[in-house]
Parts: sequence; structure tokens; C-alpha cells
Amino acid sequence: MNNYIKKFSPIIILLVSVGVFILLIKLKPEAEFQKPKIVPQMVETIIAFPSEVRAKISSQGTIRPEHEISVTSEVSGKVIWVSENFLDGNGQRIRFSLDQDSEEKLFGELSAISMFEEKRVIIVREIKKLRSKQGRQELIQYIQSPNPLIILVIISSEFDLRNSFLDKIAKYAELLDLRTPFKEKMQEWGRYIVKIRNINITEEALAHYIRIYGDSTAHVINEIEKTSLMLEGEEINEENMEYVEGFDRVFQLWHLQDSLGK
Repeated sequence: MNNYIKKFSPIIILLVSVGVFILLIKLKPEAEFQKPKIVPQMVETIIAFPSEVRAKISSQGTIRPEHEISVTSEVSGKVIWVSENFLDGNGQRIRFSLDQDSEEKLFGELSAISMFEEKRVIIVREIKKLRSKQGRQELIQYIQSPNPLIILVIISSEFDLRNSFLDKIAKYAELLDLRTPFKEKMQEWGRYIVKIRNINITEEALAHYIRIYGDSTAHVINEIEKTSLMLEGEEINEENMEYVEGFDRVFQLWHLQDSLGK
């Protein structure tokens, strides 16, 4: 008998445990449902009114821009008119700047053949940015044997015949010096341009415009034309010079060198 008890006692204990577990599950009380209490949040509010706010930033060190851009005026080297006798009313003007456009695009345009013999004026700026030896040689070869349907205008804001590349361009092309005239020539050019544009201005008034705006001929004429429009075509003289306001002239390095030399 004892042997049977020892043999089946684990099974009996397991069965009793299972029975007690089932009984506890059936007899456990059901959980009561309670709605959670919502506790209101305490906040502080103010009324917003529109006003000017000055942001103050305290820092230490040197402020430097992420990008620096050199802006150069194109007034003195800009092609503004082409004879209709050349374009015949169906030509086109194409502009390149080699600090932005590729030399492949330029030479592609120079070598393009028009099926209808369309005439083109191709204006190229920043020619010194043509860096490759092959590109420079190809340009010189084209200037020596150009397409008769194309006028190639090369503009260099920093012209120096000591540069061998620019010297070759000047050798095989027609060189036009469009730099600002010296003081003694500025009055002559100013008088010539206002005459062909039918603007009435006295010599004293013209000299005054050159003194204030004489960094380029285009700048002088532009300011004279603005005053002429305000005066509705009347003569510009010393009495109506009040239309000239301020001083807006850019001086070059050679102006300083010339003053020091004197």
C-alpha cells in the first residue's frame, strides 16, 4: 500500500493543484469598472498684441560670408544695337559668359551651320576664363578663318596686351578700346553723344555731370538723359542742376595712382 502511495503521490499532488487553480479562477471576483478622473491642467495665458521685436544675438569672432560674389557692371561693354542691314530682320543675338557657360557650348554655336543662312551676333564675355590650351588654339583658328554669317564680339573687362592670349586675339581681330576716356577726352565724347541724341545741355552742366558721374561715359549719359526727361526736353543748365542729387562716381585704382604721381 505504501508503495502505491509513493508511486502515485506526485500525480495526486498535481491533480489536486490543478483542481485548486481552476477553483480559484472560477471563484475570483470580477474587477469593477471605474471611469478615470480627468484632472484639468493648470496653464497661464496672456493676450498677444502685434509689436516690433528686436532680436539680440551675442557672439564673438569674425563674421565671414559663406559665398562671395564679385559683381561687375556690363554697361561699358554691352552690345545694345546691331544694324538691321546685317541681321535682315531674321537674325539673332547669342550671349555667352565663360564664367558660367562651357567652352564646348561656345564652339558648338560657332561651328553650327544654319540651313537658311541665318545671321548671328555671338557676344562672349570673360574670355580669360577660357583656360584650356586646345580651346584657346581653336578660338584663334576660328578668328583667322571666321564664318561670314557670324559676328563674334569678344569683351574683356581687363584688357592687357602683355597677356599672350589677348594679344593674339587683338592681332587677328579688330580691336576696339571701350575703356572710360581720360578727363580731357570725356567732355568731347559727352558732347558728341548728347548731340546725336538731341539733348540740350550747356558746357558747364556737362562738366558738372562728368565730375559727379564720370566713372564711365554710359553713366554720364544715362544721368543726363534722366534729367532731360524730367525737364521735358528743356536745356540743362546751372539753374536747373538741383535735379542732380548726391555723388555717385566709382573711382578706379589708376585714379589713385595718378593722384599720387601728381
